[in-house]
Amino acid sequence: MNMKPIRYIKENFGKIPFCNEKPDTAPHLGKFCFPVCWRCFALITSILITYLVAHVWLNMIFPLWISFVMICPTVIDGIAQYIFGILSNNRRRCITGIISGIGITMTILHIPQYF
Repeated sequence: MNMKPIRYIKENFGKIPFCNEKPDTAPHLGKFCFPVCWRCFALITSILITYLVAHVWLNMIFPLWISFVMICPTVIDGIAQYIFGILSNNRRRCITGIISGIGITMTILHIPQYF
């Protein structure tokens, strides 16, 4: 990304995901490419759903250690891709994004207990 951010967004919106710039890793609607990959899409969606269901509707929180364990698959998959060059498919990206989104939400919901 050697151009200015606004110009970059204008020229690439709907063509590539901005998180990893690989169109084959993003959901598509016709020829439109979503601006985030499958993992980010699943992560964002699961954060919103987990917050609404677990916190607002059921008023429950997982133990903090379970929340951290749920974030680990995404970290492990990212390390495997970056260091070892192991490619991740879209199904794995989506599954790790969902699990990690739940873990991140539950971790964030623990913050008020410490203040």
